Amino acid sequence: MIGSLCAAVSTLPFGALGHPHKEKEMKNSTQKQVKRYLWTLGCFATILLMSCSSGPSESQGQKFLEDYYGKTEYAKVKSFSKTNGIEKPNGYFLEFEADLECLRDVEPGYRTFADDFGFYCTKAGAVKKTNGSIRFEKTENGWRAVEGLPKTP
Repeated sequence: MIGSLCAAVSTLPFGALGHPHKEKEMKNSTQKQVKRYLWTLGCFATILLMSCSSGPSESQGQKFLEDYYGKTEYAKVKSFSKTNGIEKPNGYFLEFEADLECLRDVEPGYRTFADDFGFYCTKAGAVKKTNGSIRFEKTENGWRAVEGLPKTP
């Protein structure tokens, strides 16, 4: 009976005192708990920082370009992808690549609205690749597109 009582006491944390191999096991267990705690804390801090510094989404950039070309009757956005994002003191710059589809034939030499921004149509249905950047500013209600600068290569 006393033997089983001693065995039970030796499994308790304070039972490790005075037993070198038990003290080592307890130290390793504590180190593992501390490492797990620090890892969890680090993950939480990373998520928190990422959520605070995130820029506008790809869909916000696509909406800006669709609204911009939607004002014309010459082109529409067929595909859009965000290629990079850069935060600067004067705003967040969302870099993109897009495919624009020409909606109607335009005679060569005829200046279209879209031509001022590096894109022009000559034949309806033609798809042209473009890339550029859109500048956003941070507002109380989130990100707002300020200007775009598409450039057709």
